[in-house]
Amino acid sequence: DDTSNSSVNNLKYCQLAFPSPPFLWKACLGYPILLIVLIVTYLPWYFILRAMVIDAHESGWYNQSIISIYDAIIWWITPKRIFYFYLLRMTRHCIVPFIRLFMTILIKWLIIGKFKEIFNEEERSLPWNCFQSWLMSRVLSPGEGPDGGLCGVAGLIGTHYETISIIYRLLGAKIGKRIYWPGSG
Repeated sequence: DDTSNSSVNNLKYCQLAFPSPPFLWKACLGYPILLIVLIVTYLPWYFILRAMVIDAHESGWYNQSIISIYDAIIWWITPKRIFYFYLLRMTRHCIVPFIRLFMTILIKWLIIGKFKEIFNEEERSLPWNCFQSWLMSRVLSPGEGPDGGLCGVAGLIGTHYETISIIYRLLGAKIGKRIYWPGSG
């Protein structure tokens, strides 16, 4: 954490400078919101998995009596099973990030609201200000690898397109037209 090149005036905006919100705020409001986001985000994945199980039972490619290696191989390479596994992977990596981003934008608009400039240490330590910063960091970065930017959407659409600017605008940032994002947001 080298802050020697940064202005002292800008350190007040650093997320790490905010204290953690009180435990009750996180337990009663924060974690339930994060759980709802997680559930809504994975609904399409769940419904595809459920469709696979129902299809397996109805079509007869669900086999509980695997007694040899040959039976196991045949069980795994059933064409419908392979189709569903690819569909699940595509949903997980290509659709779930966009749903998570949509939920993040919704939470930003409905719950977190607009961030205000904080002028002193007393304002910084107010529970709501701490909670805003904490919740926004949790819903925006699910912690899924180094390219988890914008809920993983930045890696899917590229970081230098107008779409990134639109997403930031939806999250409340003031960004002009034709902005070039070189490598990262």
